[in-house]
Amino acid sequence: MNIFYCAEAAVSNVCALDETEAHHAVSVMRLKVGDSIFIFDGKGKLFSANILSAHKKEVTIKIDAEKTEKKLPYHLHIAIAATKQMERLEWFTEKAVELGVSKITPIICARSERKELKTDRLKKAAMAACKQAKQFELPEIEEAVSLNKFLQSNLPEHKFITWCEMPETKIELSNFTHQNSVFLIGPEGDFTATAVTAAKQVGFKECSLGNSILRTETAGIFVAALKRE
Repeated sequence: MNIFYCAEAAVSNVCALDETEAHHAVSVMRLKVGDSIFIFDGKGKLFSANILSAHKKEVTIKIDAEKTEKKLPYHLHIAIAATKQMERLEWFTEKAVELGVSKITPIICARSERKELKTDRLKKAAMAACKQAKQFELPEIEEAVSLNKFLQSNLPEHKFITWCEMPETKIELSNFTHQNSVFLIGPEGDFTATAVTAAKQVGFKECSLGNSILRTETAGIFVAALKRE
């Protein structure tokens, strides 16, 4: 199933794939004029289309019909500490998108080993994961922000923070059923007590990921894989 991305996709539209998608179609997949492909718009819709012209830097297509696709019944936002090795964050992004995450925000914490981050590679990983998993709602990959700035942003009612030094009273994620939520995942050195206090002051609730101490990206995948139906 040859799937490509085009934000302008709509029934009867003639539109062009961007240079990256065109290169993949012509140079990698060896597609040509007249071939049938599928297009997703990143908003949950899938379309069938035919190639009108095929060049390495531009492919023109005609959208034929819209396919019925089931949208995810929840919105999951994971704010995850930037890891020192970029490959680990890319791996998390790829797997989290395959599992249906809606939004990812890299955050810079007091104990983060990486203080700057460009999201281009994360967006590419997200795009590839959408095609792989046939998840046609392209998740939002936000630019990296400090934890303090993130806590001041407009967030949903259901907010959770995971950290190692849990108190005796805690929320078990096995009982988690909210459809619109955000989770904070800390760095390898964990959140500071000051950071946890600041999060709790804006409505975040502490939650447990079990008895094991998980790496940052593993904790993120654990949350992404939770059943939220």
